[in-house]
Amino acid sequence: MRALAVLVLVAVALAPGCSCSERGNLAGGHDAAASDAAHDGAPPDGGARDGGQRDGTARDGGGDAGTCDEPWTWRLEPRMVAEAWLVPGTPPRMGVAERLAVRVWLDSSCEVLARIDLVPMEVGACCVDYWMVNAWAWTADGCEPMDGPSATWIVTIGGREHANPQVVIDTEDPSNDWLLLEYTREGYAGPAPPYPLCNPMTPPGSKREGSACATDCECEPGLACIGFYAGVTGAPTWTCLRPCNDTVDCGADGTCRDQVEGPARVCDHGDQCTFDADCPPGFSCAEGFDHFFCLDERPFVTGQDCACDTTCPVGQRCTVGLAAAPTCEIICQRDLDCPSGYSEIAYECGSESLCVPLGYL
Repeated sequence: MRALAVLVLVAVALAPGCSCSERGNLAGGHDAAASDAAHDGAPPDGGARDGGQRDGTARDGGGDAGTCDEPWTWRLEPRMVAEAWLVPGTPPRMGVAERLAVRVWLDSSCEVLARIDLVPMEVGACCVDYWMVNAWAWTADGCEPMDGPSATWIVTIGGREHANPQVVIDTEDPSNDWLLLEYTREGYAGPAPPYPLCNPMTPPGSKREGSACATDCECEPGLACIGFYAGVTGAPTWTCLRPCNDTVDCGADGTCRDQVEGPARVCDHGDQCTFDADCPPGFSCAEGFDHFFCLDERPFVTGQDCACDTTCPVGQRCTVGLAAAPTCEIICQRDLDCPSGYSEIAYECGSESLCVPLGYL
C-alpha cells in the first residue's frame, strides 16, 4: 500500500565550486544524503576524502515558468562505495532485521545521492549470505570535478532474507579489492528456534508497533523487529518498529528520529510541521485528527521539455534519463518519494530513479 509521501526539512548546503543556483535536492525537498552520523546512530564520517564533515547536498531550487541563465540538467551516474557498517544495536541475529549504513563518495559538491542497490548474489553454496552493494548519484552539467562530500544511506536486510549465519557485503567496483563488511549472525532467540522459522514463505505477523518480538515475521507488514539496548541497565530488547532514513518513511503521522534511549532511525509519532515553510516545496502544513503533517500537493509529473530546473514545476528537476532530450521529472529513491496527493495518477520510483506511472518501469 502506498503511504502518503511526507517529508521533513533537512539542512542543505552549497559548497564552493558550484556556479549555478538552480540545482535542487531530491524529490522536491527530500535530501537522500541527509542521514549522516549525527542522525543514524552510526560512526561519524571520516577519512581524508571529506575530513569528517557532514553530508552535503546542493541548494533547493525549481519553480514555475522560469528562465535559465545557462542550461542545467541532471543525469544518473555510478559512484564509489566508501564503506559500510552495521547501525549500532544488538548483535545481528537470525530472523531479525539488519540495518547497514552505506557511505558513498560523491565527485562534486553539486551532486546528490540517487540510490543504493543491495543485491543478493548466488555465491557460496554453503554457510554464507553474499550481497553486492552499488551506488548511484545525480550529477549536473557544470559540476566541477573535485572531492565532494560523502553521503550516507541506511539499507535493510530483512529477517525473511536470512539463510546463513555468515554474511559478506561486497561491491562490484573493480577498483575495490577489499570486502566492505563481514559479520556473523547469532542463532534464533530462545532455547529453541521459533516456529515457523522466519523466511519468505512465512505469513505476515500480527504484532503492532511497539510490541516485543523475536523475528521480523511476528510484526505487521511494514514493521521490522529491531534490537537495541534499553533502560539504565542496557537490557537487550527487540521490538516491532518502523525503520527509517527520514520522515518520508514514516507516513503522515510520524517523524524519523533517534531515540534518547533506544534504536537509531525509527519512526516516532507527532507533529511534522507548524507552518508551510516547515515542509518542502509542493507540500503544505495541514491539520490532521490529532497532529499537523506535511500534505503532498505536488502535481503529476509533466515530462515537458526543459533546459534547467527553473523551467519546471515546483518539485521537478530537469533531467536526462527517460527521454533523449532533457525533461521535467521527479527524482526519487523509492516509491514514497513520488506524488501521492492530488495527482490522479499512481506513481512509483522506476529503474532510472525517476517517478513514473505505476507499472511503467
